[in-house]
Amino acid sequence: MKLTTESITTELKPGDRLPNLGASRLPVYLYPRPRCPECGGTRLNKYRSLADQGDGSALWWVKCADDDCAAKFKVLLE
Repeated sequence: MKLTTESITTELKPGDRLPNLGASRLPVYLYPRPRCPECGGTRLNKYRSLADQGDGSALWWVKCADDDCAAKFKVLLE
């Protein structure tokens, strides 16, 4: 993903901090959305979750919302 302004062009990778462009003094972090491993879709339906695994992570059981795919898988959020 490229972030472009009048004088700044920056290549961004997941987890990178966005450069301060003067609009806000709070840092902004960019993280990719969970995607279906079968079709790459981002529309997911969570049907079960464990909010805290004891280490701050969460586990979701999800189903792809695309009617042609409907793959079921787990998402681990660290």
